[in-house]
Amino acid sequence: AARTLLIVHVENREMVEDIEALCALDGVDMVFLGAADLSQSYGVPGAQDDLKVRTALDRVTACALAAGRQVGAVAGSTAEVDALIEKGVRYIVWQSDIAMLRGALQPPSRHFAQHRG
Repeated sequence: AARTLLIVHVENREMVEDIEALCALDGVDMVFLGAADLSQSYGVPGAQDDLKVRTALDRVTACALAAGRQVGAVAGSTAEVDALIEKGVRYIVWQSDIAMLRGALQPPSRHFAQHRG
């Protein structure tokens, strides 16, 4: 029988503030941490290690796990993978498309920049 997997992305401050209600909703299977978008919502764009953002991510993770929900997140390094697993995250996406493109294009971009006249 077909079954739908319902994953809720937590990507703004308002969702963090209402996380208990969100985790209590019937049918929610997983809560996915949108750290980059959360950093924007907390006024520190790109600063995913900012204390406000980390505190929000930890709060969401703890609430989701306590409610019996799985937690997903993006990891940008093997150290982040290990840290996420230690916190109970079991659905891990490797980097974002933008991070992978940036990583792939920065070396040749720097090389070409050396040859500009």
